[in-house]
Amino acid sequence: MKYVFSISDDNVDYNEAIAAKDYFSQYHEGLNRRVEEPINSRLNYGYAVVRSAIVRKLVATGFHTALGIHHDNQLNAFNLADDLIEPYRAIVDLVVHENVSSSIRLSKTERRELAHVLHNACKVDEMKVNVMASIDIMVESLKRIILDNSSEKLKLPLILPVESLEGITE
Repeated sequence: MKYVFSISDDNVDYNEAIAAKDYFSQYHEGLNRRVEEPINSRLNYGYAVVRSAIVRKLVATGFHTALGIHHDNQLNAFNLADDLIEPYRAIVDLVVHENVSSSIRLSKTERRELAHVLHNACKVDEMKVNVMASIDIMVESLKRIILDNSSEKLKLPLILPVESLEGITE
């Protein structure tokens, strides 16, 4: 929260990087996201699972994923997905935090468990849904905002404690 009041158009990326460094050092003592270690391999895999689900929904909805809002790297074909993944990272973080292992290489079982993050519960508009349904709601919300030039706010998930929710809604 201490970074919110010091953010300006000129230092958004800097503040994000500093906040991320602080967050991950609190998340797991001494964690450096640039080092190859078990926690990082699990975080990276979980983020890739969620990112790919967002990309699939964006493409199915008609978006060009290379055209981002904040992310604009010409070499990144998924800039828009990288803009939208941020609220979902916390869900991956929770799942990984509960499934720490000492091996950098993920087993088939660990990969399956991390892919299951898409079934974790979250809330959107006071409705309890799984991450997949939440992604659908978020992307459809973005579509309405753009096509209708709407002042509607983007529908983002509220993160809940880890709970598997196989169906679409409760």
